[in-house]
Amino acid sequence: MAVASPRQDRRLRAFSKMDMLDLTTGGRRLENAAAESNAPGSTAAFLLTASPDWSKRAPGVARGVTVILRTRDRPLFLRRAVKSVAAQHAPDLTLCVVNDGGDRQTTEQIVRAELPDGVEIEFLHNPAPVGQVEALNLGFQRVRREFFAVHDDDDSWPPNFLSEMTGFLLRPENARFIGAVSNSAIVEEDVENGRIVFKGSHDHHKFGPVLSLFKLLHFHSHPPPISVLMRRAALDVASGNNPHMPVMYDCEWLVRVAMHADVAVVDKAVAFYHLRKADRTSLGAARNSIFEHQKDFVALSALVQNELLRRELANGTLGAGFASSLIHLLQDRQFMFSRETTAYLDRCARRHSRRRAKIKKVEAAFKRVLTALGLRRMASPA
Repeated sequence: MAVASPRQDRRLRAFSKMDMLDLTTGGRRLENAAAESNAPGSTAAFLLTASPDWSKRAPGVARGVTVILRTRDRPLFLRRAVKSVAAQHAPDLTLCVVNDGGDRQTTEQIVRAELPDGVEIEFLHNPAPVGQVEALNLGFQRVRREFFAVHDDDDSWPPNFLSEMTGFLLRPENARFIGAVSNSAIVEEDVENGRIVFKGSHDHHKFGPVLSLFKLLHFHSHPPPISVLMRRAALDVASGNNPHMPVMYDCEWLVRVAMHADVAVVDKAVAFYHLRKADRTSLGAARNSIFEHQKDFVALSALVQNELLRRELANGTLGAGFASSLIHLLQDRQFMFSRETTAYLDRCARRHSRRRAKIKKVEAAFKRVLTALGLRRMASPA
């Protein structure tokens, strides 16, 4: 039998003590991981810590989905939107229609005619328009089910949107996600003679597999609202939209949610984001607000960044404001590498090349002339 040397014996005793230490304190180390991550000047025990179980329903919250649908005197779109909701393969469904100052009777007739029996309907009729933000906040206050979605009256879902999205969030391994977004398709259309005319479609920008909080701080890189399904718990961390933001309020709300919890991406194109790029004056009520307020998007992005940066600089810290400003700067820098820019630079280079070629031809001609004149001088008598 081999006998350990004094040095090996000391090492064995040291390893034995370490094992005992791990056995007796390992559990406490795991319990204190969150405390360590919050301790000033310390390094977190784990870079990824346990997330709350967002799948637990609060008391009084029913199973199923609440769909919030805002509308105002757009019967052509409203009819399509209600058909989209009616076609869903999802039990326990409530459709909350926020009629923001539109005709009450027409709105109710369309909704009741298109919805099958068994779908719960709730109407919120505003006597006068309160605007998109306040109308959506009214819908948020009526969410009584486990999940909710915002279905704008001019967008649509295929029949499997809710089944795919709720099925994903109901899986135990996805309990850490407070919501999910799907990939989507952009549908280009116009309104001609009272009819919706399809013009084409293409994939929207794909996200995934988890929404990046950093990228969400660039408010122009957000999933369309029609592709989002959230748990009721999201309203506990961000109860409503900012009434001071006439546009991008949904982007700002999603950022506030993502600052508390993760949002997953379902890699299936099960949402249709409808856009009409025709002249806004000719479209009237059928126009897209995203094009109507394009300049406001740029201005509000800067205002949000400035507000956040002011708070951070006053506190001597850098956070979301710095990150938002940085990602906007990086996005602007990408202009240098865009197709339009490289094509422009290529055209400039070609023009410069052609000019240089012409200059070289002129220089060569002058040289020939000078050479000929020099030879003639040499051949002439003195």
